[in-house]
Amino acid sequence: GSSPWGVGQRPPQSAGRSGQPSPAVLEGTTLDPAGVINLIRTLVDVSDRFSLGTPSPGPSRPREEAGELLWDLTAVAEHVPFLTAHLLPEALGTLIANPETPDRLREISLGCLANLMCHEPGVQRLGGDVR
Repeated sequence: GSSPWGVGQRPPQSAGRSGQPSPAVLEGTTLDPAGVINLIRTLVDVSDRFSLGTPSPGPSRPREEAGELLWDLTAVAEHVPFLTAHLLPEALGTLIANPETPDRLREISLGCLANLMCHEPGVQRLGGDVR
């Protein structure tokens, strides 16, 4: 599968929650845009390239892994503009709104949204000024 890390780069060795790289380690990491977009598509299980699709109730482990990495990426301020520009908030909203979304994917989606709201670009994109 596609990796969010730049060509010729490996994910950092230090890992955080669920074996994924911790946000502190991800700072300053060059991401492969196609890899990140693939993570979003995997999380939502897109079947139509022109829409977000409907989350599949099928096997969710690959989707959980994609979501967990996105959750970590949303904790890094420098990644938030890219993630919001590539429809991550809409993808997360689709998962949360669908009653067939497994609880773990709903938890991951809410965690991603919470992280996005911790950074100014996320607040501007999702909630205006909440001060």
